[in-house]
Formats: sequence, structure tokens, C-alpha cells
Amino acid sequence: MRGAPAVVQTLADQVRGIGLRCAPAFPDALAQCRRTRQAVKLLAQLANGGLVRAPLAWLPPDQPAFGPMALSPAFLLMLEMRHSANGEIVRRAAVLFGFTPAECAIITGLLEGQSLQTIVAKRGIAMSTARSQLRGVLAKSGFARQIDLVRALSRLAD
Repeated sequence: MRGAPAVVQTLADQVRGIGLRCAPAFPDALAQCRRTRQAVKLLAQLANGGLVRAPLAWLPPDQPAFGPMALSPAFLLMLEMRHSANGEIVRRAAVLFGFTPAECAIITGLLEGQSLQTIVAKRGIAMSTARSQLRGVLAKSGFARQIDLVRALSRLAD
């Protein structure tokens, strides 16, 4: 944990959060995982602007645990830097950043390598509308440029 302060926030050797923000929120994901005993998929934004997938899984009591966690419920948190499903990445990014469906359509097109002009033609919208939606995406996500957003999201895809 000490080697990754920009990724994981801890308190008393327990994970309290991941990245700058996370969807779903880490405490909610932990509660859901604890309640359902099912893995919960998270998407987190790091301090450098990058995005990581972070599945959280409950470990059954018969699995070996070490240190202070040997006496308490244990969870496995994995950080994944890549994923092949653009649709899933866009859906999680929408939750993380609060994108509208129209903004998600812009992002999906960009991740598929389409130009803004192609997206406009396919969606049957005005260029000014697409530019406005793209400005909204950049403002909500904190990226300064379209290419930065696309690079961050495409790193999660194969």
C-alpha cells in the first residue's frame, strides 16, 4: 500500500478509497460485496488523470489471510489497466463522471476511432451540438484535450 499513494487511500491499514474518485463509490462497493458475496467492478480515476478498473471480491473464510486480516473478513482488490469492452468502459465512465447518454455516444464514437464529423453524420446532429457535448465531456472528466480523454479510456481497451 505504501508504494501506491496515488492509487489507494488507506487508514489504519484498511483501504478507504481508490484514486481521486471511483464509481461506484468504494464504501458502497465494499458494502455490496460484503452483503452479496459477489465481486463488484469499479472504475477509478487516478491523480495523473489515468483510469483503472478495480474489481473487488469477497474472500471466503476458508481462504488464507495474513496479518491483522486473519481474524476479520478479507477482500481482494485488483487493479486492471486494460479491458476490451468499450461499452462497459463508457458506462462506468458515465457513472464516474456523470456523462449524459448523448455524451456517451460521442465518447463511444471517439473510442472506435471515428472523427467528430463521422459521429455527427451517424447521429444526425449538428456539429455545434457535438462540439458542445464534447466540451461537456472534457469539463466533467477534467481532461483538457480530446486526445487525452481518448488515450486514458483507450488504455483500458485492448
